[in-house]
Amino acid sequence: MNLPKQWLSTNLQESGELKIELVLEVIPGHLIYDKEVEVVARHEWTDDILCKHLDNRDLFTVVHLTLRGGPEINDEYPSVEFHGSFSDFLKHENAIAISLQENDN
Repeated sequence: MNLPKQWLSTNLQESGELKIELVLEVIPGHLIYDKEVEVVARHEWTDDILCKHLDNRDLFTVVHLTLRGGPEINDEYPSVEFHGSFSDFLKHENAIAISLQENDN
């Protein structure tokens, strides 16, 4: 899987640790509550994780973890930054990179 520049593949241990945090944070009503996902990558600069849905080979969700170590108070957190196909994820990340470059100029 070719990830965007700021994304790092997770190894088995890191994937497991991030999945535990994800399960602790999501509550009923959240987009990925009770969904079978695997954490496949994490963002280098943020607390975003890329989750691959195990029941749909081309469905991915980017979740911004709060790292509170427990359930969130409402189903809007942890926030979902992206939900869709891997190719759409790449487009989404590319658009963010372009926007950041334009802001730097």
